[in-house]
Amino acid sequence: MKHFPDYKELRDANRAEYDQEDFLALKIWFQIAWFDPDFLNGPVTLPDGSVTRVHEWLHKSGETYSLAVPASEELARDLLIEGYKIVRNVVAIHQKLFYEASSGSGQVEVTTTPMYHPILPLLVDSALALPGQPYDPLPEPTFAYPEDAEAQVLRATAYYEEIFGVPPRGIWCGEGSVAEEIVPILVDAGLEWTATDHEVLKRSLGDGAPVVYPYLLDSDGEVGTAGATDDSMAIVFRHTDLSDRMGFEYWSWEGEVAAQDFIDDVASHAPKLGGKDRLLTVILDGENAWEAYNKEHDAKGFLHALYEKLSQAYETGEIVTVTTSEYLHGNAARAIAAHPIVEAEEIEPLWPGSWIGGTFAIWIGEQEENRAWEYLAQARADLALSGLPRPNPSASKPPESAELAWTIYQAWDLIYAAEGSDWFWWYGVDQTTPSNDDSPFDRAFRSQLLGMYERMNEALVLMGKSPLPVPEFAPLVQAKPKGLEGPYGDESPPPVIDGALSPSELEWTPPGGFFFDADSSTAISADDDIGTVYYGFDVNALYIAVQSNDDLFSKLGTAYELAVWVDHKHIEDVALGSFSADPANPFTPPGESSPSLDVARRVRVDLSGLSPIARLDSADGLGGWTEVSEHDIALGGPNPGGSVIELRVPWSDLNLVPEADPLNFHVVATEAGKHIDAAPSFKAKRVFDDITDLVFITFECDATGQQIPVEALGLMAPPSPHGE
Repeated sequence: MKHFPDYKELRDANRAEYDQEDFLALKIWFQIAWFDPDFLNGPVTLPDGSVTRVHEWLHKSGETYSLAVPASEELARDLLIEGYKIVRNVVAIHQKLFYEASSGSGQVEVTTTPMYHPILPLLVDSALALPGQPYDPLPEPTFAYPEDAEAQVLRATAYYEEIFGVPPRGIWCGEGSVAEEIVPILVDAGLEWTATDHEVLKRSLGDGAPVVYPYLLDSDGEVGTAGATDDSMAIVFRHTDLSDRMGFEYWSWEGEVAAQDFIDDVASHAPKLGGKDRLLTVILDGENAWEAYNKEHDAKGFLHALYEKLSQAYETGEIVTVTTSEYLHGNAARAIAAHPIVEAEEIEPLWPGSWIGGTFAIWIGEQEENRAWEYLAQARADLALSGLPRPNPSASKPPESAELAWTIYQAWDLIYAAEGSDWFWWYGVDQTTPSNDDSPFDRAFRSQLLGMYERMNEALVLMGKSPLPVPEFAPLVQAKPKGLEGPYGDESPPPVIDGALSPSELEWTPPGGFFFDADSSTAISADDDIGTVYYGFDVNALYIAVQSNDDLFSKLGTAYELAVWVDHKHIEDVALGSFSADPANPFTPPGESSPSLDVARRVRVDLSGLSPIARLDSADGLGGWTEVSEHDIALGGPNPGGSVIELRVPWSDLNLVPEADPLNFHVVATEAGKHIDAAPSFKAKRVFDDITDLVFITFECDATGQQIPVEALGLMAPPSPHGE
């Protein structure tokens, strides 16, 4: 963002104080920052003949940009139009530069990837993770649908041919994920080559196998071709060090220096005069690297220097840049000899792994990941049970007018989408978004499954059959809660009790905390009323805000309540551990079998009248309640169309001393006297610890200087890894 000082200033400002002009500026700068510098620095003629004009609205000073025109909605709209013009030409520029091996013309070989970017071997059999992860638990039941892996490949190749007019020759399977078991699928789809990481080569043939040659794969499962070549394909392996240097190291170098280092390293792999040709393959996530380059905007200096040096090296014959198909088939126009794949060394069998460590551990093996695979397996099994025919993956999508065929196609399309790798990438602790909130991916994954059931059941009804029951795919991930940091005070005043998170939820936290209801975002749960709970305190009161998943204002005049259920324990003497406790009634959350909290008081938001009323009840210890007529509880909300209520409950009404006395609570939604939702779902939220329940352990260190053998300390032996 250093190239856009106004954008950086907005980022660093107090977001609670943003006004309409700030939001407009954010909208504009967000779009500008994503344009390649070539579009910021001058006009660019695109393949369809249109010319970009982003530069007309900017002033450049050195390496920074500012607006040369006033910020306006018209400018935001025009930037959107410019972005569309460029995106519209992305396929066109690849068509223009397209390399076709049969003619030797063109410059860029365009590969494909399985349609929804799945980890292809895990679709064939999720147990293929076992060789690389022998100690990880794997999902039960095993997911094994090789026909889906085939469909993902065939749909991708059909889509490719629709765009480019010819079938693809190469495929990069999602995350470089390969295995011997997918080779027949790729060969049968007419693909000539694939690629993955050096680590997979080492695990297949040993550390000594050279990475600078293609290798032979075939689908017969036997060493040797047995004279048949029509079941063969090539595999190339990325030079990990060079690729990672470009992606993760050169960003801190001067572009010219980095480019020369790259060229020198490539040249060092050249064979001796008359030696066998070598193919050095560089593979990286090209969309990720350039924004990290801090010596120049978008790595332009490095990239221009690199291409210039590669062009010079080609002129001298030192380095010849080729596409993979060009290397395999040869190109007389560029004096490139053919390197038939049948002459390459065979790999049999190919190790099952990805380009990340040579395993599938990013996508399977952790509890959340395995549970997601189990959800997917359940949905896939139900789709098979439905009897809906699998659409021909090489055929075009049916028109919506063909209602049954279109609905069946959509059901299968959604299950294929749910097989994509990126859902599983975000499950578990090995990958987390920068916002520390993976829940949007969890919701999106489960929405694919629920969408499949919706379309499947629509198709079954159209066929005159009974729909299948829809499982409740409970959330696997939610945003991380934020704990309480301390009391509200002069620097962080308490929230205004007005029934609105205004100007945002930041009025609550920090120093207050928040948590999400554990079942929120389960799309098919009708009783998931409570979404988020905010809480905090000061010396005078406890503060609670509840954000519902429903319109609370619409519930006025109904037998509906939201309540805060609170326990009671007043510490009288910490040293003696003495305390007093008011009568309490046990509370068991909906769906649970045992009590989670002994409730002494409950603060109810009664919505049965025309206006909401805050009521305070005291427990009798026998299951009954007595309403307390005098209290000083403040209630805000619900506002018209609103989903938030806010409460300020004085400590005196709870008969508690803040921070000195323990405090735990639930928020409970009740309808017609029935508890339908609780947050937290099964264990009460702790605000203040019970000092009389804490166990203090003191460690004493003998520092007299005497050395004591470890075996003389009587330490317990650590458990064996197998629990023996």
